[in-house]
Amino acid sequence: MRNRILIILCILLFAVTPALGAPFWVEWHAPESDLDGKTVQVSNGTVRLNATIRGSVDYVEIERTYKDQQTNDRDIFRVQNLRNQTIHAGTKNVTQVQVRAFGESGGIDTTKFDITVSDTTAPTLREFEATRVDNTTVAVEGVIYDATQPHFIRIQLTSSSTRIINVRTLDGERDLRAGFDVRRTFGEFERTVTLPRSKENITVTLEDRAGNTRTVTAPIDANAGARTPTPTPISTPTPTPTTTSAPTSTPNATPAPTTTSVTTTVINSQTSVPASPPSGGMSPILLGLNGLLIVAVVLGVGILLW
Repeated sequence: MRNRILIILCILLFAVTPALGAPFWVEWHAPESDLDGKTVQVSNGTVRLNATIRGSVDYVEIERTYKDQQTNDRDIFRVQNLRNQTIHAGTKNVTQVQVRAFGESGGIDTTKFDITVSDTTAPTLREFEATRVDNTTVAVEGVIYDATQPHFIRIQLTSSSTRIINVRTLDGERDLRAGFDVRRTFGEFERTVTLPRSKENITVTLEDRAGNTRTVTAPIDANAGARTPTPTPISTPTPTPTTTSAPTSTPNATPAPTTTSVTTTVINSQTSVPASPPSGGMSPILLGLNGLLIVAVVLGVGILLW
């Protein structure tokens, strides 16, 4: 009886031990060492998470939620560790983050914290080009970058006229016309605007969602399409030279007329023509056949007479 009880206790012990497991927890390094229940203030919307997981981990699940008047953005993704994992925080309101690490032995470590972004850096403009198309049109293109989220591109046309481009309406992999993608930290744009020939420069103002602005003035490249193109000269074909053979002179004879020899090259089309017998003569082959026929006739007649 005691042996049976001992066996049952051992089975229960082996069953409970994996659930208890070895010590399992997450040791945070960034954005702060003590994150659970805290609010972290950052200056960049792209936030790096960095931590060491103590114990054997199965996987980590990161959930990020952001809401404001323009968007309701929620993102959940799974990773294998917490080394340099990137999340994107919104600009105007608080971003909520929850990190759950699942241990191989069944333990779970949960960390909840909030992020507020204090962005004071203006957007930047890269790869910008303004090209004159004709006397009234200019093609503009470039890329706007920001530490959080770029918002507007304003192209100054006249003192009272501006072309406004909303970054959230630009074509892209995550085009959200009804909201704002907090993961978008850049926007590529390409437009044509009306500017008279007298305008040699173009002014562009960039603005992010935090209200930071930057104004850039660039020269307009005069494109060849606005000028009369230079006509391309037409090449005149060069005639093929002919080879003229020198006349042959025969003493006390009428000079032969000048002849022009033309050489024609035929590739993979060579046909050999047998020489024709002289006029009024017979081919040697025919002569031989006739001789054989006569011999056969003589032999046949001889056999019959024998």
